[in-house]
Amino acid sequence: MGPQKKGKKKGVTTVIKDAAKTKNAEPGLETKKPSALGMYASSASERAGRDWTLSVALPSSIVANTQSWELRSYLVGMIARYLVIYGVDEIILYEDQAELPKSEHMIEDEGEGYGYYWSQSLSFFALNLEYLETPQYLRKILFPISADLKFAGLQNPLDAPHHLRKGEKQVPYREGTVLEEKHVGQNIWPEEKKELGYEKGKDCFVCCGLDRPVFVKDCAVNELARLQFDKI
Repeated sequence: MGPQKKGKKKGVTTVIKDAAKTKNAEPGLETKKPSALGMYASSASERAGRDWTLSVALPSSIVANTQSWELRSYLVGMIARYLVIYGVDEIILYEDQAELPKSEHMIEDEGEGYGYYWSQSLSFFALNLEYLETPQYLRKILFPISADLKFAGLQNPLDAPHHLRKGEKQVPYREGTVLEEKHVGQNIWPEEKKELGYEKGKDCFVCCGLDRPVFVKDCAVNELARLQFDKI
């Protein structure tokens, strides 16, 4: 049997060229990654909100079938990243297997007058999605140490449009949270409080991912509440 001729494989360069051809053939196709800076720099018509929302329902058994806690954390991170890429507005988690082990935390149903327990998988799924959705500079403040977040470092960043970096000051809005008094004492000098006219219980400082917390006068908001600020 003679030597076989090796077929010419389609290399990476060829694939990139084909993608470029497709993009040039369809100039109206938007392929750029969504970002807050890009949306703010675009025209008003392009920044207009949608007339509809996109919701996705996911069963808790997705994470229950993983072989380790590391894989479970990484899987939730991958799911969250896909949902951000496709612009999903709402995630609905539901129990699809009644025999899954239950968590230790009871959920009280005030309307029915009794409580029930989530499964460990659903509790893990929900907490990690909430953690990933939160901007990075707020996570340490809003989320205490938890066994369910032990391997959160394995999850890739979502890079969602509202996850602004410290140097991205072109966008006039940011998400923040009202700092607790213990955090205020760690970040603000007493002389600075006096200079600003800070009154405990009336005014507040908000962490927005900048070099310094933002001082807000007459802030009637509970501590650790998430806020959105305009024109910081």
